[in-house]
Amino acid sequence: MLRRALNGNGYWITILATKRAERRRTALTRRLTTRLLVSISLWSTLLVFIITGISFWQTYTEAKSEQLSNMVNTTSQRIEREAKIFRIAEQNADILANAFLQRYQRKQGDTSLVQQYEDWFEETDPGVMRLRAAFYEGLATEQQYWQYLSAFAGPRNEAIDTELQSRIVIALETLAQYGPAWQHLVANTHISMPENVLLIYSQDSAWGLLASPTLDITAYAVVRSTLQSHNPEREPNWTGLYFDESAREWVITYQRPTDLQGRHLISASHDIYLTDVMERLVRSDRDGVSHMIFNQNRELIATPEDLSSSMQKKGIMSLDQLQNPIYEEVYQLLENNPPAHNTPVQILEKEASDNFVIATMIAGPEWWHVTIFPRQLIQQASMQTPLRVAVLSLTLLIMVLLVVYVFVNYRVSMPLRQLSNAANLVGQQRYQEVADGEHELTGKKSEIGLLARSFQDMAKRILEHQSTLERAVQARTAALASANQKLDAIAHMDGLTGILNRRAFDRDLELQLSRPAPVNCALLLADVDHFKAFNDNYGHQAGDHVLQDIASTLNKPDNVRVYRYGGEEIAILVDAETAEQAEKIAHQLCQRIEALNIEHQHSEHGLVTLSMGVTMLRPQDTAEATIERADKALYQAKSAGRNLIRSG
Repeated sequence: MLRRALNGNGYWITILATKRAERRRTALTRRLTTRLLVSISLWSTLLVFIITGISFWQTYTEAKSEQLSNMVNTTSQRIEREAKIFRIAEQNADILANAFLQRYQRKQGDTSLVQQYEDWFEETDPGVMRLRAAFYEGLATEQQYWQYLSAFAGPRNEAIDTELQSRIVIALETLAQYGPAWQHLVANTHISMPENVLLIYSQDSAWGLLASPTLDITAYAVVRSTLQSHNPEREPNWTGLYFDESAREWVITYQRPTDLQGRHLISASHDIYLTDVMERLVRSDRDGVSHMIFNQNRELIATPEDLSSSMQKKGIMSLDQLQNPIYEEVYQLLENNPPAHNTPVQILEKEASDNFVIATMIAGPEWWHVTIFPRQLIQQASMQTPLRVAVLSLTLLIMVLLVVYVFVNYRVSMPLRQLSNAANLVGQQRYQEVADGEHELTGKKSEIGLLARSFQDMAKRILEHQSTLERAVQARTAALASANQKLDAIAHMDGLTGILNRRAFDRDLELQLSRPAPVNCALLLADVDHFKAFNDNYGHQAGDHVLQDIASTLNKPDNVRVYRYGGEEIAILVDAETAEQAEKIAHQLCQRIEALNIEHQHSEHGLVTLSMGVTMLRPQDTAEATIERADKALYQAKSAGRNLIRSG
């Protein structure tokens, strides 16, 4: 009994000792894991804070620079968008002046112009001639339809001679041709002459009928600035800003003097309404940001600030009359670093100032547009990205520490505990369980390495198969694209002549008609004269050769696209701005065919010739209507004797 009791006590003593050993090994494992995690956490946190601090400053600097760049780009785009009207006015005035000059030189000696002047103008007061009211209200003549035109020829020292009468008529014709095209871009289009003559196209007012009979337009600064006595350099100019009481709009005028052989003939000019433009230029989309406009004479053009009603009526305000000191401070910055044509945008900073100033040159009137941007807004916007980087870095640190904890627990703590259990089994002489692997041991480097090598080999094989497959797909894709190109060429090519076929013509014609105006393209529809007689007498093989020669000859110029329309009919699309230019090209093509000297005894011309119908492509027109016009013109050419060209 005593021995069994002692043996029983010994068993429990062994069990207790084993558990105490397991607790010691577990505690040791936990202490190792804790020290490892604490060390990794401290060093990782320190490193992340250092990197985050450096990144924060660098990102803040870059973000600040980017914010300033974005401000400059936004301001430049805004000015570019709004100042476009000034460039358009300058370009249009050049077009108007050049068109007049060409017409004036072409019509030198045309005596019918004097008769037109006498028919169109009437003397309303002694020495005062005005264009008849019908030209404003709407009048159809043999030449064209006239509307919204008025003219005033005021008193002068000398009578209106025939040259001035002809010049006035030519100017009216030019104004009637171009004025309607610009009616939605500019307020008014007018032509002034140094002989106290003003012609105007305006839908708002028949100014020429309303002007005072004693008015001398050359006595006022606007027209006087174009005279040779006041503008010897003959430079175009922008007038100052003024308020049009009748239109209730702020207006600026661009004038382009036009001389011929040292003689001042006309000045082409445009009026531009600027009320809406200036409101948009000074309107702010962000709180704290303000815009203003100055000219280069120490005067304020526009500001979002509510000024007194008397100052608002003046439109342009001297800085000396303004109480707000910000205008004087900004203008001093502009004078020290003025924007110019070569440096249209300047970023200006004043010491100890809370604002950035962005100054931009407005081309045309050469005003200065100023944007005042608070430095605080730049700093706030610049801080957003660095703060996001900092938050992201801290979040990443926490996630990394969690991953490290899981990794250490799985790769360190668990293998140590399993090794401890195996050691305990050995201590208990339970070798078979360890040998049979009943207690799995993880973290064996050789097995992990083998697994890694296996995955590495497998990845290499996958990449090799993927690369082979991609090359095969690329080869098949290239072959398919080549086949599609060949099929497309076959589908749009005429087999006999080697030129494009009817399908290609329909496609290209629709493409041309879908373009915005002006289309600048003409359709030439050609037909081989007496081709049936040629086939009947010379044989169809000879007729095929003729078609091939004609197609090859027509297809040589670079500015034409030739299509076989059907049978002996050939369609041609040519680049042309006017019907006259298209007819000239048509004549050249017909002469090329006639120069082939292909004998045709059954034609009244003795040679193979073409008849052509010519029509200009018109915006918003249909392909059917365009072809119908060309076909009618072709029919007229054939009916008139063939080997002719007619326009429709």
